[in-house]
Amino acid sequence: MTRLAVTAGAVLVFVLAACGAPSPTPTPTPIPTLPVAAPGEILIPACPDNADCADGFVVGDQYYSLVCSGVDPAAVADATLATGEGMFVETRTITNIPSDLWLAVRGDVPCRPLDHDWYLVMNEGGISPEALEEWGPTVGEVIIP
Repeated sequence: MTRLAVTAGAVLVFVLAACGAPSPTPTPTPIPTLPVAAPGEILIPACPDNADCADGFVVGDQYYSLVCSGVDPAAVADATLATGEGMFVETRTITNIPSDLWLAVRGDVPCRPLDHDWYLVMNEGGISPEALEEWGPTVGEVIIP
């Protein structure tokens, strides 16, 4: 997943170019690449200093962000997909829901005062509006507010 950030400098270059003024040479901003987790591993990517990073993790080459809704334990599959430490200890698939869209995770998640065994995580870059419309009701049936 690659995130695109529009900087104030890029907006200024566009405005100046639209007004006919000479455009300054933009300084390229590096876009961080997403690390790939080893098979069976939950990887928490480093958050750059002074950045506002979402709570989430990587499984394989997919980034999942934490949704502070509980998942009905009866809907969580028995097999472990990946393991980690601390905030995200274990992730599993949710029965009848595509694992490339949503997963269940347990650990020391920062969703207090909520207290569930499993929490919902969603694929940060892989849920299209069509997939959300198709699978949203199914997800709604297994979450606990």
